Amino acid sequence: MSRLAFVGLGAMGSRLARRLLAAGHQVIGWNRTPGKARDLVAQGLTLAPSPRAAAESAEAVFTMVTDDAALRAVTLGPEGVVAGLGAGAVLVEMSTVSPVVVRELEAPVSARGASLLDVPVSGSTITVEQGYRIADQIHSSGRAIVWSGEREPAELYWEQLNSAGLTMAPLEQS
Repeated sequence: MSRLAFVGLGAMGSRLARRLLAAGHQVIGWNRTPGKARDLVAQGLTLAPSPRAAAESAEAVFTMVTDDAALRAVTLGPEGVVAGLGAGAVLVEMSTVSPVVVRELEAPVSARGASLLDVPVSGSTITVEQGYRIADQIHSSGRAIVWSGEREPAELYWEQLNSAGLTMAPLEQS
C-alpha cells in the first residue's frame, strides 16, 4: 500500500483520511488542532508535527482546508507541504478554494520535482462516512467530479482516491 499524507483533518479531511486508513494505506497527518486527530491516531494515523514533516516521506499529499489563507499557510513557507515534497511526489489539493491560489502552487511544486493535481471535492461528510462514492451520487444528478493536472500522476493515485470514496474524471483543457 501507498504511504500517504493528509493535511487538514477537519470535517471532510478526517473522514477521507479514515477511509484511506481503512483501505490499508499508511497515512501520516497534520492538523492545526492536533487533538482533533486523536481518533485517527487510534486508527493508525501517524501525527506529524508540521505539514512539511507530513509531506517529507509521502508519495502523495492530500490537502483539505477551509479557505485560500489556510491553503497558503499549510503549503507555503519553510514548514509547509511544498518544502517537504520529494521528487516524484504528488500534491493532491482537494479544498474548495480559488483556482488562483492553486495556480500559485504550480511553480514551487514543480521546482521540487513534484506534481500538482487540483481535485476539488463535492459532496458531504455523510456521503463519505456511509462509504458511497461521492461521484456516484453526483453523477446521478448529471454532474461529475473533475481534476485538473497531469494525467500520469492522477492515474497513479486513482486507487487511493477511490478507496477514500472519490471517483475522478479528467477536466479536458483546451
